[in-house]
Amino acid sequence: MSVKWTLPWVIGVRLLTRADPESLSPLRHREMESVRALLDSPDHVQVAWGLYLVQKYRLVQFIPDLHRALAGADWKVRLLGIEGLIQLRSQVLPDELRGIATNFRESALVLAARHPAQFQDSLVTLLRGQLGSEEWLAVNNLLVKLKSPNVAGPLMQGLCLKIQVVLRDAGSNNIGFVLDGLACASAGGELRPDDYPPRYGYRLKSYGDQGDSLLAPGRRPVFVRRTLDWRFASVSIDRTAAGF
Repeated sequence: MSVKWTLPWVIGVRLLTRADPESLSPLRHREMESVRALLDSPDHVQVAWGLYLVQKYRLVQFIPDLHRALAGADWKVRLLGIEGLIQLRSQVLPDELRGIATNFRESALVLAARHPAQFQDSLVTLLRGQLGSEEWLAVNNLLVKLKSPNVAGPLMQGLCLKIQVVLRDAGSNNIGFVLDGLACASAGGELRPDDYPPRYGYRLKSYGDQGDSLLAPGRRPVFVRRTLDWRFASVSIDRTAAGF
């Protein structure tokens, strides 16, 4: 089945989101069958388009397909499955969240922030890994809010000791500095291939702008923005002054 001929047929008519199959007209039956055919295709691109239509038109009857996409070999298919689960507000299992966090930590945090108590162990595991600054703040905010007994150790490990040694020559007043500072992390993604549907990612931010959502409240809150362009750099945060 060709995406070129299938998509105009599927997109041309509004799709029902919570319809009883027996109440669908023959035309709408064909629309659902078209989405089903895309999702069952052996072609990763067509599966991607099927997942895109599921989240775009909120076709909740296909939520099981979003979960199955998490095990896909194509990372773009997995990302579209994750986006569908986020947009349709479907719950994921802890094992699924751990798999998502392997390559898409920002998306995993969006899912975990909705039910942090359910994912407390996963959040503690994330805290032991290499996190960007906003990720580190978000995970700690969620765990501190839960009053998790497992926070103190990883939180102390995340602190950076900043040492400055000043050497002064009393005779010449020359001063030398030896400074141990903090590093800045960055993340990137590849450009979207033309054959695949639009893919969204999530950018975590330590400040909120119009269009951002509060992800992890706290003394240093973390905000999130859904964006098509998810190539961005993480801002370095002094973890000794984070306020925990």
